[in-house]
Amino acid sequence: MYLIDNDIFNLLIAGNPAVTEKVQRNQSTLWLSSIAAEEILTGHLSGINRARSPQNALSLPKAHDRFVWTLENLLLLPVFSYSEEAEAVYQTFAPATLRIGPQDCRIAAQAIATE
Repeated sequence: MYLIDNDIFNLLIAGNPAVTEKVQRNQSTLWLSSIAAEEILTGHLSGINRARSPQNALSLPKAHDRFVWTLENLLLLPVFSYSEEAEAVYQTFAPATLRIGPQDCRIAAQAIATE
C-alpha cells in the first residue's frame, strides 16, 4: 500500500509524466491520505475566501472552478482515513521529528500504523 500526500497528488493532476507512470503501474495499491485531502481542500477553501476580496487577482468563480475540479480529481483515488492507531503513533514522535511538519508526520503515522 502506498499513501499519496498532497505534493504527489498535485503532481499527478498536473500530469507529471514520472508520477503518472508510477501511479498507473501501482493503481491498485495507491491511497490518498485523508490528511493530504484535508490540506488540499483547506487550501482551496482559503483561496475561495481570498477571492472574495476585491484586491485579489483570482475571481470568485475561478476559485470555485478550481475547487470543483480538485474535488472531482480527489475521487480518482480511494481516501485512507486517519485512525486512532495512526494518532497513537503520531503521539510517540519526538518534538524534533514533529518539526518536519505535523501534517507530514501524521501521514507517516498513517503509514506506520498500517504496517
